[in-house]
Amino acid sequence: MGPFTIGQQVRLECILKDYDDALTTGTVTCEVKDPSAVVTTPATSTPTTGTYYAFVTVDEAGEWHYRFESTGATISAGEGSFQVNPTEFP
Repeated sequence: MGPFTIGQQVRLECILKDYDDALTTGTVTCEVKDPSAVVTTPATSTPTTGTYYAFVTVDEAGEWHYRFESTGATISAGEGSFQVNPTEFP
């Protein structure tokens, strides 16, 4: 994913499946850590069963990290990262 540019909105995605590999629902949260190690928790939405999104507008160059966690019938977690390039404009 990426690289992205400062000021861009990034869509983070999580696919939640049960132990039989079928798409399922759960209570899903997302945490995002920026390059300065500040952690935020953007809202998640689920447009279809098993698919979860969170959006973050990036405001700092460097490597960003994110983590989705689910609770309920399916307990799961997944992490990822993406790069944000610096900009020459204020």
